Amino acid sequence: MKKLLLLIMTAIVSLFAEYYKYDISENISWQDSDGGAPVQRSLYDLVDQGKAVLITWGYNG
Repeated sequence: MKKLLLLIMTAIVSLFAEYYKYDISENISWQDSDGGAPVQRSLYDLVDQGKAVLITWGYNG
């Protein structure tokens, strides 16, 4: 569920933004739940936890 939600949010953001290699993204946030209470998550939080985040969408040849 988390991966699907992140993929959807990434797709929505990429429709309105154009990024290049090594650009810094704005802080995308979403509510996440695995059957329990909803938890607010954000892209910057994942990076702060030491997780690598790679967002790719299409080809800008």
